[in-house]
Amino acid sequence: MRVTVAWLLISSVLLACGHTQITTSDRQGHIYIDGENMGKGSAEVKRMGFPGSVDVEVRRDGEVVQRQTLQRNFTFATLVVGLFTMYTGFIWAWQYPKNVELFVPELDKAPKGSSWDQFEGSPWDKAPN
Repeated sequence: MRVTVAWLLISSVLLACGHTQITTSDRQGHIYIDGENMGKGSAEVKRMGFPGSVDVEVRRDGEVVQRQTLQRNFTFATLVVGLFTMYTGFIWAWQYPKNVELFVPELDKAPKGSSWDQFEGSPWDKAPN
């Protein structure tokens, strides 16, 4: 019985630990977590901890193109860890999701404005040939 309880405790803690993998559809986008640059295209944040949240931003050329807030949640692993740690795990074993994908809109390759904006002055002012 003790071996089973010990095995459950060890496996639940090991499975619950780790990192949340944050990726973006724009592999050139820089990922910022609470204002700190954590990587380009993908980043990691510690998965388990006290209840709380982080702000995740994807920036392209210094401009924020996607923003999301991640919150730690009370999960089944939190329950198991809490029961085996004399209830202290109910406080410190909350978790972010395992994976987070941030979708970034594609760059607009077309020039800004209409085709009429490409001319100097008005095209109607030009004399026919």
